[in-house]
Amino acid sequence: MVSIIVPIYNVEQYISKCIESILAQTYRDFELILVDDGSPDMCGTICDEYAKQDSRVHVIHQENSGLSAARNAGIDDAKGEYIMFVDSDDFITENMLEKMHDCIAESGSDIAICGMNTFLDGAETEDKSQMNDISTKTITGRDACLSIYRMDGGVPVMAWGKLYKSELFTDIRCPVGMIHEDDGTTPKLLYRAKMVSIIDN
Repeated sequence: MVSIIVPIYNVEQYISKCIESILAQTYRDFELILVDDGSPDMCGTICDEYAKQDSRVHVIHQENSGLSAARNAGIDDAKGEYIMFVDSDDFITENMLEKMHDCIAESGSDIAICGMNTFLDGAETEDKSQMNDISTKTITGRDACLSIYRMDGGVPVMAWGKLYKSELFTDIRCPVGMIHEDDGTTPKLLYRAKMVSIIDN
C-alpha cells in the first residue's frame, strides 16, 4: 500500500481538484492522508466530506504549525510500504502512481522520480525546465543526491514528484521552521537510497 500525504493550508480553491485527481488513480491500493494544518478557510470541512465518501481518506486536523510539521504528521500516521507527497495546489495524472509503483517494483529502486508540468490560471505554460526533457534511467542514490548540488536538472530537490520506500523515513523528518524545508530532507533520503529511478513522464 502507498501512503499519499497532502499538507493543506488555505487552498480552498484548489483542494478538491487535488483530492479528486488522487482518488481517480488507476493504482487503487493507497491511503490518502489529508493534513489540515489549521487552515482558516473551508479546507477542513472539504476534507472531512471526502473522508465520508471514501474509506481510503484519513483526515488529520492540527493547529497551524507549518508545512514541515504537516508532512511530519502524515509520515507519523502513514501505514504504507511507500510514501508520496502531493502539494495541495497540485493535481496528478491518473496513472502517475501506477507508473511510479511499477518502476520501483521492476527496478528494485528505493525512490522513483517523475517530471512535472506547470499551469498558470488553469492553462499549461511553456516552462519545460522541470525534468520534462529527461530520459528514463536508474542511478545510485548518492549520484541522485549529488545531482541536486550540481544543479544539472537531473533530480529536483522538491519532496513531491517522488515515490519513496517508507523505510527511508525511519529517523528522517522534515525540519520544522526551516524555509525551503525540502533542502533539509530530500538529500538525506536520496543519499540513503541504494538506487533511484527517474521516469521521463
